[in-house]
Amino acid sequence: PALVQQIAYPALMALGQIPDPRSGERMLDLNLAKESINLLSVLEKKTVGNRDPEEDKMIRDLLRDLQMAYSQTAQAAQQAATDQASGDSAE
Repeated sequence: PALVQQIAYPALMALGQIPDPRSGERMLDLNLAKESINLLSVLEKKTVGNRDPEEDKMIRDLLRDLQMAYSQTAQAAQQAATDQASGDSAE
């Protein structure tokens, strides 16, 4: 579980879900989030059959939640960029 948490933590920070412990600021870095989620996905695939039921549930649930948060955050960022571009061209 500790390795899974170490991989998931940067994704949570990169999605603005939790603040950076050094600065206390929330950030948005979709590339870092995607890399962390992909790494967690690889870990999930490579450890099939070697996890106890608790670990299995934790990694599957965390991966699902991170993928959903990434999708929602990416859509919101895209919409904000579109709205900003529309506002800039209206001026």
